[in-house]
Formats: sequence, C-alpha cells, structure tokens
Amino acid sequence: TNFTGASIRGTILKGANLKEANFKEARFIGANLEGTNLEGANLTGAILKRTNLKASTITLAQIQSADEVFRSTILPESINKNLLTFVD
Repeated sequence: TNFTGASIRGTILKGANLKEANFKEARFIGANLEGTNLEGANLTGAILKRTNLKASTITLAQIQSADEVFRSTILPESINKNLLTFVD
C-alpha cells in the first residue's frame, strides 16, 4: 500500500494491518495507530506528531531523517526511546 506524502491528520487506524506499507514523507498529526502492524513499513522522512503507536508493531520499519519525527508520540511500551537509532 502506498501512502507516500499522505496527510494522515486525526485519522483512526487502530488495529490496522499496514505491514510493509510505504509512508515515505507522510505526515501523521494526531493520528491513532494503537495496535497497528507497521512491520517493515517505510517511514523514511515521515513526521509523527501527537500520534498514538501504543501496542503497535514497528519491527524492521525503515525510519530515516527523524528530526522531531516522534514529537509527543506515544510509542509501544516495548520500545525504549533512548535506544532508538536514526539513520540520516
């Protein structure tokens, strides 16, 4: 599924299966992705502000150019923000 450059503002995608979806340069503002499967998704250049990723799977997701990407974003409890590595 291709969401390149999409504006995902206030959208509820709770529990959606978005495995390997392309969210390159997408803008998630106030979105609810709780319990969403983002395994292998491309989040290169994506912006996630005030987005809920609680209980989501983001294993093997591509996350690059992460300036303020996760601003006020709720990450799954299994993710330690201090251990995230971003590649430019």
